[in-house]
Amino acid sequence: MIEIKKYANRRLYDTAQSVYITLADLAQMVQSGVAVKICDAKSGEDLTSVTLLQILAERAQDGATILSPEALAILISHSGDETIVELRSSLDAHLHAFAETQLAQDTEHAEQQNAIRDIKQAITQLNHAILNLEK
Repeated sequence: MIEIKKYANRRLYDTAQSVYITLADLAQMVQSGVAVKICDAKSGEDLTSVTLLQILAERAQDGATILSPEALAILISHSGDETIVELRSSLDAHLHAFAETQLAQDTEHAEQQNAIRDIKQAITQLNHAILNLEK
C-alpha cells in the first residue's frame, strides 16, 4: 500500500516515489490496481475516501457519472443512520463481485485470443505442409 500525504494546499505527495502527484495521477494509480492510503500531512487523518470521492466528483463534472441521481439520493438519505453499515457492506460486496466478473471476462477473452492465434498458426503450418506435398 502506498501512502499519499495530502497537504493543506490540496497537493498530494507520493511517499513511495517522493514526488508530488495530481488527482489524475492518483486516479491512474488506483485504476492500475495500486492500493493507496491518503492521509492529512499534518494531522495524519485518513482522507482516502474523501479524496477518492473527489476524483469521482470531478469525473462526473466531465460527464463520466458512475452513480445515478437516484443512487446518490439513497446514499445521502441513509448516510446518517445505522443502515449505512449494511448499505456499505452490500455495495462493497456487489462491487467486488463486479470486479471479479470483469477480471474473469478479461481472462476468458485473452484465452480466446490465444486460441485463435494458435489456430491461425496451425492453419499456416498446414498450408505450408500442403504446398510442400504438391511440389
